[in-house]
Amino acid sequence: MAGERRPDHEKADAELYNEALRVLRHARNQIERLPSTTRGKGEEDIRDVLLVALGAAFAGRCTAESLNGAGKTALLLRIDDRNVLVGECKIWKGASKFHEAIDQLFGYLTRYDRFAVLPLFIHAAQPKPIVEKAVQLLAKHPRCVSAAVPDTDGRQYSFVLRSPSSTPWDVEVALIPFVISWAVPLGNRVVARPTRSEQRAASRRVGWTAPRPNRADEPA
Repeated sequence: MAGERRPDHEKADAELYNEALRVLRHARNQIERLPSTTRGKGEEDIRDVLLVALGAAFAGRCTAESLNGAGKTALLLRIDDRNVLVGECKIWKGASKFHEAIDQLFGYLTRYDRFAVLPLFIHAAQPKPIVEKAVQLLAKHPRCVSAAVPDTDGRQYSFVLRSPSSTPWDVEVALIPFVISWAVPLGNRVVARPTRSEQRAASRRVGWTAPRPNRADEPA
């Protein structure tokens, strides 16, 4: 039928999507091993690290802030004129903001987009409760059709969500949490848990806007 995705394309795209998720997981692991890579950086700067990783793995075919659907998605991997991954990166700022991010992601999807990812950047000394909360929010989302068994070793959580369209389609959505270092450079030292005055000083030096600890550390 005209306008429908071909089964052979669907299989090929699913394989490319899973490979892209593998690249993102490895990039996440390396970022966490080398916290200076993202220390003191904002959402777009961390996204650019992922853009480099995906671009290297897929011969430069991943772009950022690309027009798709109703806006500009953070990450877009397009191969052979088909989108095999649409991604929206977010810093955890509480449950309501994360719920908004899910809706925002769907605004960037067209009916030909079946594979998506939510890289979630977490600034917290104890990230586990936040990850559990994010997984719970996706599993209980009104559009959630199914949730796969969590890959706790790989720290990837997969779901199928149904689009809000009058002729809906299902989208695979992967949640990949990233634990981002709180530490920021301040003069000749690195501060692991900066005070508000130290955060302001770092902001003036490197143009960094600090997340709010009292919100980022709370899962709800």
